[in-house]
Amino acid sequence: MTNSSEWLTDFNDKLKISTNDLSGRNYRFLQIRRLAKMAEKADEFSTTCRDCFFFKNDLSRIVANPENFPDNPASGNKEYEKTFALIFQHLKKTHKLCPKSYFASLYSLLGMVFGILAGLLIAYMIYYIQEESTDIFKTGILLGWVIGLIVGQILGKRRDNEIKKQDRQL
Repeated sequence: MTNSSEWLTDFNDKLKISTNDLSGRNYRFLQIRRLAKMAEKADEFSTTCRDCFFFKNDLSRIVANPENFPDNPASGNKEYEKTFALIFQHLKKTHKLCPKSYFASLYSLLGMVFGILAGLLIAYMIYYIQEESTDIFKTGILLGWVIGLIVGQILGKRRDNEIKKQDRQL
């Protein structure tokens, strides 16, 4: 979004000030980049979506309170986590936005599962035909797993690139 609103500019400024003292580890743990992206999307959809309009108030409240970005994120902040999860789920379900590498992860998992099943099936057929006592089942599982993982990664990255081109990525 190249044309940012006054609210978004103010939000980003307050977010930078609030998170200025965070270590890199805590910055990643609290998912500050995703929070900024969610604010951008909430601002973009706020004209047509009533929930996104109200989420802008919640996001403003988050950055206005410095306790939401503690030095020790393990202690947690229930309000921050609850609001973050609520906005994230809304954007995901209602506006069909996806996190980065979502499909690569999903398709890799599915590829591994189906690859293992296909490898076992092929190994069983080979074992039944040859009737030899070999490690064909271990080989079938391993090959199926690797091939499924590779195919899943390729298809998932392709789908993630489509989502990114459509600007539907968080």
